[in-house]
Amino acid sequence: MSSLDNMPPRQLPVNENEGFKFLKLRYLERMALTHNAERFEDIERAARKIFKIEDGVSITISVDVPFIDTERMEIDPDICPMISGEVSLAWVTKHPDCTPSPISGSTTEEVFHQMSQSDPDARSIQCALMNTFGGLFGGLNNLPFAVIVHRNATFYDLKQAICKLKPELSVQGLHVADSCLNSHRHRHIDSCRAPDNRCEFFYNPACTPIP
Repeated sequence: MSSLDNMPPRQLPVNENEGFKFLKLRYLERMALTHNAERFEDIERAARKIFKIEDGVSITISVDVPFIDTERMEIDPDICPMISGEVSLAWVTKHPDCTPSPISGSTTEEVFHQMSQSDPDARSIQCALMNTFGGLFGGLNNLPFAVIVHRNATFYDLKQAICKLKPELSVQGLHVADSCLNSHRHRHIDSCRAPDNRCEFFYNPACTPIP
């Protein structure tokens, strides 16, 4: 047995400069590894293939470019070859379709039409804006309010519903503050199911923003 046999396997960095270039793709709570292609179309094709997103569904791809030192942003396909070597992680976001999906899934019909309490699949969630010390904000504009969403609504859908009902509220960074939720479960992630009856929330920039 040679000394090489005792060496641990070498782990390539996510972006290797010796010809092996990889790109991590994040979609909702899924993570995948693919080739870090220079062409935007190749990255988009890989995302649709891995996450099974139909060609007719609109998606955006955003990245965090280290040398620009800023938060993630959407990229112009024309400059993709210029920054592909600097990028190791990309976020894939699927846009809601303009027509209801025939399959009842986690995407609420709230994004397709204004639901009412009379809809058989609708449910009402009481929402209240909190401060970071656990108390409710006062004032007429901050009184608890109800939003109507689909029974399978996610936190993303809840944010969209709040946007429509209260356009003056910026819900980017909405963080659920219900005391009965374990903070380690990260129930505030956009793809998780929204609470059944009541949602108390505050603004936390660390939360995943809605697209």
